[in-house]
Amino acid sequence: MKFKVNNSLKSSKGDKSTPPQQLKLKASPPPNSMKYDRTRDLAMIEQKSKICVTDETCNASTTTCNAGTTSFGPVKVSLGYGQGVTAQPRSFNDPICMNPTNGSTEILHLWNLTPDSHPMHFHLIKFQVIARYKLAEFQAKYNGTNPFTTGLTPIVNQLPWEYEKDMVIAYPNTVTQLRATFDKVGLYVWHCHIVSHEDNEMMLPFCVGKPGVDCPKELFTSAPCPK
Repeated sequence: MKFKVNNSLKSSKGDKSTPPQQLKLKASPPPNSMKYDRTRDLAMIEQKSKICVTDETCNASTTTCNAGTTSFGPVKVSLGYGQGVTAQPRSFNDPICMNPTNGSTEILHLWNLTPDSHPMHFHLIKFQVIARYKLAEFQAKYNGTNPFTTGLTPIVNQLPWEYEKDMVIAYPNTVTQLRATFDKVGLYVWHCHIVSHEDNEMMLPFCVGKPGVDCPKELFTSAPCPK
């Protein structure tokens, strides 16, 4: 990285910029007063190997093997749609399921069903982080419609710098609640920003606008998508 110092900007009165400790960030509205058009459930899903072993050192999962054996371990983390254990993984080449209306605002729930943190990045949209909840508690209380009536206490509320973001860390076994505005038509992606994850298909496309107008119609299907 190279820094160029412009001596012509020197001032005899010193630095006129605002000291960082005096900066005031834009205030965000409280959750129960937020306007939004719909909710959407996005998921991070760890897919297990179908190879079953008996070695205790490989005790990564018991979800795909018979009694007395366990999965050899995780194969990859996929993105998908849906709530909790009912979420369905998707591949990058699958038909597009995420198609927000241009100008709409959505409450997004990032369900991290994996034991790892993932820095999740959404191209060309801005969002604010509302709160983070324990996944099991949120799933037990959330009715799929009004996201602000669960009565749960967040693990962490919005931090001061989490107002206008395009990337957020989704913590393990946690639901991260976002309020996102989609105001630029086109074909974009959302993905994990760990390079080895996104290169292994932890990335999905989404379209803002009308299929066949703002995004190629061939990328969609008439079959229902996971909600």
